[in-house]
Amino acid sequence: TLPDNPQQEKSGGYDFLSPGRTVYRVNPRGIEITPDGNYLVAQSGDILRLSKNPQADLSLVGKIEPHTASALSNSLIVIATGKNTLRLHTLPALKQIHSLPIQATVCKMLFDSKTKILYAAAQTTSANTGQQPVTNNILTFDLTPFLGGVNEK
Repeated sequence: TLPDNPQQEKSGGYDFLSPGRTVYRVNPRGIEITPDGNYLVAQSGDILRLSKNPQADLSLVGKIEPHTASALSNSLIVIATGKNTLRLHTLPALKQIHSLPIQATVCKMLFDSKTKILYAAAQTTSANTGQQPVTNNILTFDLTPFLGGVNEK
């Protein structure tokens, strides 16, 4: 649950508390929730189950790699790592099904589960120098070839 007084937000985020469970430090700007509302994915890599049952709410499902951005469907997590890589994981098993190197730093993503297209807001640098100039782009990735065994609920 969120704190009663949001003014008491600690540096780096909120402490998410669940009865009888561990305290999770989560930055509210670094979370995504699956469209069906069943899972919360934090940039820290923690995957928490969301439930109307207070005893089951915010229970840890597992962990994946910390990341800069994520995009979710009901059965898929796509993360952008700080190492210029996209990683695809199934839900709820959290099995990594593909890793895709990219030449960009991704800050926000959106996955269209109908078309299987991933949209990523990213910054790219010059291929020659690896430095300036930086270009802001919207990149698109067709994930269809990597989703053979992933079925949307």
